[in-house]
Amino acid sequence: MVAGPNGSGKTSLVEYLRNVIRLRLGHYLNPDALDRELSETGRIKFEPYGIQIRPVEILQFIAQHPLADRARLGELRIDQNTIAPMHLSGF
Repeated sequence: MVAGPNGSGKTSLVEYLRNVIRLRLGHYLNPDALDRELSETGRIKFEPYGIQIRPVEILQFIAQHPLADRARLGELRIDQNTIAPMHLSGF
């Protein structure tokens, strides 16, 4: 796990470890990239990140998160390895 404030070099570190050191890091999810994908396409697909997850697991994770707005869980559209707010999803 790599964590830090915006601009602290998290992405640069991961790119260096992967491309220069050739270290296998496993799954790397960049919140900025996920936000950009959601804004551009209206959904987030997990398969490109090598993550296989069932819709029920996504809902359970979100429902248990302390920042989740549980009243809005019904507004999510989850289809296999894709999650999207219904008003953005285009499903």
